[in-house]
Amino acid sequence: MSRDIKAILHIKKYNELFNLFMIAIIIAAMLIMCLVFSTNTSFDTEGLSMILAGGIIGGYVGTSMFFKIFFIADEVPRGLTFGMTRKKLFVGCRIVDMLEILFFTLVAFAFIKVIGVSMILKVAVALYGVYMWVEGLAGNSVVRYGKIAYWVYYFVFLFAVIALPRLGYFIPSFGTPLALAWDFFINPFFNQGIVWTSILVFDLLGLIVNWLTFRKIPVNYAS
Repeated sequence: MSRDIKAILHIKKYNELFNLFMIAIIIAAMLIMCLVFSTNTSFDTEGLSMILAGGIIGGYVGTSMFFKIFFIADEVPRGLTFGMTRKKLFVGCRIVDMLEILFFTLVAFAFIKVIGVSMILKVAVALYGVYMWVEGLAGNSVVRYGKIAYWVYYFVFLFAVIALPRLGYFIPSFGTPLALAWDFFINPFFNQGIVWTSILVFDLLGLIVNWLTFRKIPVNYAS
């Protein structure tokens, strides 16, 4: 067990160092922004701390969506080279993903007071599911097919972030299902048992897809 933990820590080392580096840059940028805003008397200490925490969390999520799949292409061959079984490697890496999100969830609890605890938890659990789907469909495809898979993911991601909202603006009927889904997610009027069940099913399906695409993926051990 201790050998597997040490192996996982070594495998994830560069990913976590990169996360710390990006967080440091984001903190520096947000602190500069906070200093600028502090000259405005309408911003109190609590508001500035929420801006800083929101920037850190948002920066982490944004960079992870782009760069996490790059690290997967390096982590999988190294993990298997260390003699770990695919199952142990998969479980260990997914636990690290969970711990990352848990850390930023605690940051949100401590500094972001506007959003309720329930909403923060829903976002955190749903984000874990998003990571599972991204790793399963994009990350494992990068291991299999190389950088071409990343560029496909990159353009799909940009289309989803930039183009889809504009399509909803120009074609109202297109945006209605997205608006209903978002309202279902954030509105406490809906049965929260159904909401949580939907989120957990989304996560579970993501884990299954991630494992199915991971367990027989061909790996270049010389990479």
